[in-house]
Amino acid sequence: MPDFQKQKSDIKLFLQADISANELEILKLQAQIAKCEARVAKAKELLEVVESKKSLQEVKDLLTNIFRQRKYSAESLERSLSSFIYEVVGEIGKGD
Repeated sequence: MPDFQKQKSDIKLFLQADISANELEILKLQAQIAKCEARVAKAKELLEVVESKKSLQEVKDLLTNIFRQRKYSAESLERSLSSFIYEVVGEIGKGD
């Protein structure tokens, strides 16, 4: 009988550890979801600002300022802006 109790105790300990690990994973995912929701909110705000701009240069200037605030390197900024402009111009070109 004592052997059964030990096995039962070991199983309970294993299951408690599994529960704790899964609860921790849930907390991590909730934190990640909160970060994603914050990024979505920021992107929506930025989208409204971008939509109010009248030219591609105004959008480029806006993005340049945003990247500077985030302290990206000039090379990284240039690549990001070039990529963004290529995507926008490419999409505009396809629609015409």
